Amino acid sequence: MCSIGSASFTDAFNEQGWMNIALYVPLAFCGVWAFGRWEANLAAYVVLSAATEVTQTLAGTGRACDLADFLDNSAGAAVGVAAAIAWIVLHHRRMRANMRSALQGAVILGTGLAAVAAVFLASPIRIYSDVVMPSIPHPDIAVARQAAEKLFGPQVHVETTKLAPDPSVGPGPRLAVTTDAGSFQLLWPSQQLAEMASANLRADDGNLTASQMEAIGNQFISTWFPNGIGDAQRTASPAGKQGEARAISYRRHNADGVLMPLRLDVMISAGGRVMSARALLTPDPQLPHPTVSQEIAEQQAVRENPGSRATDAFLLAKQIGGQWRPCWFVSLSSSGQDQSSSPSVYIDGLSGAVVSA
Repeated sequence: MCSIGSASFTDAFNEQGWMNIALYVPLAFCGVWAFGRWEANLAAYVVLSAATEVTQTLAGTGRACDLADFLDNSAGAAVGVAAAIAWIVLHHRRMRANMRSALQGAVILGTGLAAVAAVFLASPIRIYSDVVMPSIPHPDIAVARQAAEKLFGPQVHVETTKLAPDPSVGPGPRLAVTTDAGSFQLLWPSQQLAEMASANLRADDGNLTASQMEAIGNQFISTWFPNGIGDAQRTASPAGKQGEARAISYRRHNADGVLMPLRLDVMISAGGRVMSARALLTPDPQLPHPTVSQEIAEQQAVRENPGSRATDAFLLAKQIGGQWRPCWFVSLSSSGQDQSSSPSVYIDGLSGAVVSA
């Protein structure tokens, strides 16, 4: 998602905007002071700003490209160039200002922005404009609005949307949406809910019983996951600091007892509000039978962490080098160490080798 529109010119001079301006001032100043060609330096930093905005969106950094940021950075570069020119003149140094320098700056600016524009137009980035959106919404904007109302109610206000790949969870793109009531992500283009979280994650007051909270959670699951989750095992347990909320979870194991990648977790408050949900409905991979026993896996994990002892271990499916394999997940503890900070080790269920997390 790339944000442009009238708000960009007001956002350019908020607190974050001044920080962006200040970032480019010393860079441009040093460039002109060192090389003297202010036209080429100014053009280069304008192109750098544009490339940075597009790259951070394509790289899935969690930041969307923003016209306000581009304006800020370009303004900072202009201020830095002007300051450098003034400093050079005051110190009686000669500026390399001629037609060749001007032409060089124009070439850098033109070819650089053209290259960035080509990458931008060929990418899946969507443009958000407050001028265009109300009358001609992009498909993902319309989907975001519909899903937000379905999750949080008709009064919800969609604040930002971003359609981009998320390498941390899979190769496909996700539509990430933030609203005044919470945030959520949809797989794209299937529009399958991947996760949601209310803006208020505190378990609010209420007098619903455990069965009533579970009924609300079951209704949420049937609404957002109508195709079901097969024969996954369902568990329900207290949640929240004092157990005042309810958590419903689904997991599945294969015939060898290996935990499959499938995940589904929903938390409901005693007031009947779905506080959070997270789903990973990955099909069960075909795994070779594990040959490393739990005892051997625990011994190997302890050898990797001298002075520790194994407290728990279970088999799960994990991708190693692009292939799914059974792995032991071994929890360790050390004397005098808080259990929450104790290390955990993955052990390959076929080779017994330690696997990177």
